[in-house]
Amino acid sequence: MRVGDPDFDRAVDLSIEILRDLARQARRFEDALITYRQLSERLAADGLVVPYHQGPLPHILEHASRREHAEGRGLISALVVQQGFDGRPSMPSGGFFNMARRAPFKRSGSNEAIWMSEVQSVIDECAGGS
Repeated sequence: MRVGDPDFDRAVDLSIEILRDLARQARRFEDALITYRQLSERLAADGLVVPYHQGPLPHILEHASRREHAEGRGLISALVVQQGFDGRPSMPSGGFFNMARRAPFKRSGSNEAIWMSEVQSVIDECAGGS
């Protein structure tokens, strides 16, 4: 699966749908988070094989954030995090923070500040029905 393939575009669209739905239903910050593995499993349930290690998932998430950013919304990929040692969602991978600091996003601050701000932004946007 590569950028421009119909399945890639479908995976980006579906990822946005899944993530916006999570944020819309979130009662707490933690409720809006999903692990890379869980997102991969949700995509597989819709017929898209997207491994959570290696593979196209980071590119899918970057394209999802680019689409949302173009619409004036937060970095939706902030909701996708690594699984912590306790099995619960943790924080995004380093790739998220590298992406967030690059153009066109150009976020600054500590990793935690960027992440928390973006997650809250997405939750607020989705609560507002956008």
